[in-house]
Amino acid sequence: CALFLDLDKSDNETSSGQAPIEEKETELIFVHIGAKEFTLPCKPEKTDVVIGMNPTYNWNLENGENVTLHSGASLILHAFRAEESGRYTCSISFTEENQLHTMTFSHTVVGYHIRGELQVLLIFQSNSCDKLLTREFVRSLHRQLSQLVSHLHCELVSGSTTCFPTVEKPLDEFNLQVELKVTPFGKDWDKSCYPQTDSMPLECYHSAVQKNLQEAKEAMTEFMDKNKNFSLETSNGSHISFVNTFFNFLEDGKCQDGYGQTQELQSYCPDCCSELSR
Repeated sequence: CALFLDLDKSDNETSSGQAPIEEKETELIFVHIGAKEFTLPCKPEKTDVVIGMNPTYNWNLENGENVTLHSGASLILHAFRAEESGRYTCSISFTEENQLHTMTFSHTVVGYHIRGELQVLLIFQSNSCDKLLTREFVRSLHRQLSQLVSHLHCELVSGSTTCFPTVEKPLDEFNLQVELKVTPFGKDWDKSCYPQTDSMPLECYHSAVQKNLQEAKEAMTEFMDKNKNFSLETSNGSHISFVNTFFNFLEDGKCQDGYGQTQELQSYCPDCCSELSR
């Protein structure tokens, strides 16, 4: 993610020595994966700490990055990614009674996501189970549906594809079963939640997830209602048809790979999943 830095010159140097460094551990901080923006304060709001003159804030990130802020104590994270979870340490240096003081606050930042996605099942009837033809058709279908949902802040993920003969005409007709998944965390998925006042605006996030999925569901339904017969041209110039005979959605509340329900997060958000490695 990108860091928003506001740098002004300041001088904290003192010739009267340095007081012992105070170290404080904070609670876990949860940041939603893909969140447009998240403000990470140096010290918790409830912490009763008085900061002296000319403070300088130095952030050390687990990935080795080092950031110094001379005005403003908060680190602003943009487009948060799972791999950016970890330990964020902020050291505050300031002068008090001609002595340099340093306080260190350690934050453990953990990525999480709201459970919510759509499982999509489609069945097409065709006169061929040729692997190359079915693969090309599934790619074309995925491309068309992906364009629909991407405009609605969702992403389309490919699932399994199975081709098998029909019961009525096992030698001449085949069913192509296509499984897809719609996730509500596409580009700008939480756009409606900004500017935000809550550091973890779960109510808004939930609304955004439901809205994104519902709009994607309606768009895909309309598209499939209007497009029952799909034609694909073969290498010899002939055409093969794939006729849609079944189309349905199933809401899925599973956690994504690498995520699970943890006690720390579940008490605040029962339908959220956090990274299991943290």
